[in-house]
Parts: sequence; C-alpha cells; structure tokens
Amino acid sequence: DGRFLERYSLPQRIDGKCVGVVVNWRDVTERKRAETALRENEERFSGAFEFAPIGVALVTPDGHYLKVNRALCELVGYSEAELLAHTFQDITHPEDLEVDLENVRQLLAGEIHSYQMEKRYVHARGHLVTVLLNVSLVRDDQGQPRYFISQVQDISQRKQAEAALHDSEAFLNTVIEKIPHMIFVKDARELRFVKFNQAGQELLGYSLAELAGKNDYDLFPEKQADYFTENDRKVLRGREVVDIPEEPVQTRDKGERIL
Repeated sequence: DGRFLERYSLPQRIDGKCVGVVVNWRDVTERKRAETALRENEERFSGAFEFAPIGVALVTPDGHYLKVNRALCELVGYSEAELLAHTFQDITHPEDLEVDLENVRQLLAGEIHSYQMEKRYVHARGHLVTVLLNVSLVRDDQGQPRYFISQVQDISQRKQAEAALHDSEAFLNTVIEKIPHMIFVKDARELRFVKFNQAGQELLGYSLAELAGKNDYDLFPEKQADYFTENDRKVLRGREVVDIPEEPVQTRDKGERIL
C-alpha cells in the first residue's frame, strides 16, 4: 500500500552464542512523506530564488551577503563569490546609505515589518545602478533576527526615462514662457485654465493665481464666454485643430483686444 517500514535486526544470544535474529519493524511512512515534502519545498525555493527575474539576496543582520542569485550578480557586476565577500554597505552609494541603515535599524527594532526604497548601487565597473529595494526580516523561534530577504529590481531605465521626460517638460515650459504670444492650457472636462504663460497674463491683466482653476465665465462677459466655450467643445468633438481667424477678448485694463 506504499507505506515505508524501518527495520532493526538484533542478534539473539544464549550463553554468549548467537542462536537467532530478532527483527523489529517500525512504520516511518509519515516521516518519509515529511522528508519528501521538505526536499520538494527546498528544491522549489532554490529554483525560484536562483532563477527569479529580479535580484534576490539573503543578508545577515550586519549586512553580509549569505546567498545571492544570478540576477543580482549581473545587476551589480560581481560574481557570486565576490558578492559573498562584500556587505550591502560596500556597494551602496554613500548618499543613500544613511537612509538604508535607518530602515534596517527600524526593522531590527521591530518598529516596521518591511521597507521599500529607491537606492543606488555602485556597479563593479564604477557606474551607478538605480534599484527599487524591498526588504523583510526573518526571525527564529525566539524572535531573534536571522537574516533579511532583499528583493532588488533594476529601475535605471525608468529613472532615465523620467529624467528625460522632466528635461523635455522643462524645455517645453521654457519655450512657452518665452514666446511673446498668449498661450494657455485648459482641462478637457470642465474647460478650466490650468496653465497661462507670462505673455497671456500680461495681456489679460490677471496673474496666474487669479487665472488658475477659472473658466471663461469667471473672466469674460457671458456672450464672449459662450463663444469661447463653443469653440472648445468643437475641438473636443472633432478632436482636430480649429482655426479661428479673429477672436475678441475682453481684458481687465486694455479693453477689448482682437486676437
């Protein structure tokens, strides 16, 4: 029936002479099943650890690497043996180390259960690698810290894309501000002003603080506001450029201007 038995054989002696064998059998099926389950769990963990698409490490409470996977080695440019000879402090950018160590302190003190942060590692070749770090702590049966589980995701490309987008937006904002003609932006739902360049503020006679969040009915006569709003709706319905050759605008200090 698939059960496991453990056998003990002992010699039976009479007057110092071996006259037979005593055989003992013990049912060890549950133990064998537990051992098999444990081995399978360890194999699954080892496979998941080693072949995870992000860096994973087991780290001692003082920062030494106990176990590292292939992805982490590739991320920071060290071999497994080299990384196991380092601490996480050794390869963390100095400007990020204080925050990281404070998170570790809180984790060891039981003040937090885990933490997540962006930080930079110094690659073996000298360049910086920006990562998203998630850390949790494993404790023993007495509640004493055993090791950290660190998950490390490379976000260098995302950070570069964010920096490029920031630069692009900054450039666009500079261009908009320097153009000597009125430029403004409205949200598509309520048609409220969300951005007005300096030339537009000077023309209308309102500051950005006065314009932000306002709609045409807050600033202009109703007939004029109706006209502006209808043109905006036309753009939204057709999702195309609408050319308006002439448009009268009532300013605060300069009367009506034709744009």
